[in-house]
Amino acid sequence: MPRPTGRVLTLLELLQSGGTRSVAELADRLGVEGRTVRRYVDQLIDLDVPVESVRGRYGGYRLAPGYRLPGAVWWTVGALWIMPANMGMPVFQWNDVTSSSLGAHLVFGLLAGATFAGIAQAMGKRTGPAR
Repeated sequence: MPRPTGRVLTLLELLQSGGTRSVAELADRLGVEGRTVRRYVDQLIDLDVPVESVRGRYGGYRLAPGYRLPGAVWWTVGALWIMPANMGMPVFQWNDVTSSSLGAHLVFGLLAGATFAGIAQAMGKRTGPAR
C-alpha cells in the first residue's frame, strides 16, 4: 500500500486478527522498516487503540485482550479501503483529501465508541445491573 494511512489501518487489521506479531513480521507484511512499524503503533496508541508491547525473544505487539474496533467503524474501513486494497483493486484515487477524511471518520468512530462505553459504564455503576 503506497500511503501511510492505509498501512496503519492494515496494521490494525493484522493486530486485530489475534496473537502477538513480531516487528519483523509486521514490517514484512506492511513493506516497511521496523522503525516505521513502531511509528505506526504510536499512531494507533494516539487514537486510544490499546496496543501492548511484548518484550523478549518472542515479543512484538498485540491488542489488549478483548479489544475490538467498534463494528460499524471496522466494516466501513474494511469496505472502503482494506478489502479492496488487499485484492489489488483501485477503488478510488487515494490522496490527502480522502486520507484525512477517512482518518477523521476513524477518529470519530473511536471517540464515539469510547464515549458511549464510558456513559454505559457510568450508568451501570450508578443504577446497578438490570433486573
